[in-house]
Amino acid sequence: MAFEVRKMHKLSDQIEALAYDWAATDVCEYFGVEFISELTEDQAVEMYNYAESEECYEGYVGTVLRTMYEQWAEENQQDG
Repeated sequence: MAFEVRKMHKLSDQIEALAYDWAATDVCEYFGVEFISELTEDQAVEMYNYAESEECYEGYVGTVLRTMYEQWAEENQQDG
């Protein structure tokens, strides 16, 4: 049997959760909100644009910021 790291998906989930919490703290402090859902559209777009920029070079950070944006967008959908 070859060596393998077991339960890598669990490690990945924990790292992503840590990155999410870390980034959420920075987002909320920067924009002066308590929850991501309280962001204005301009603020949410600014966060998303940062996630897509070269300044955001860490993959997990980009992933969680895009996740936050998607959650924000879902919560703030306008009924048309």
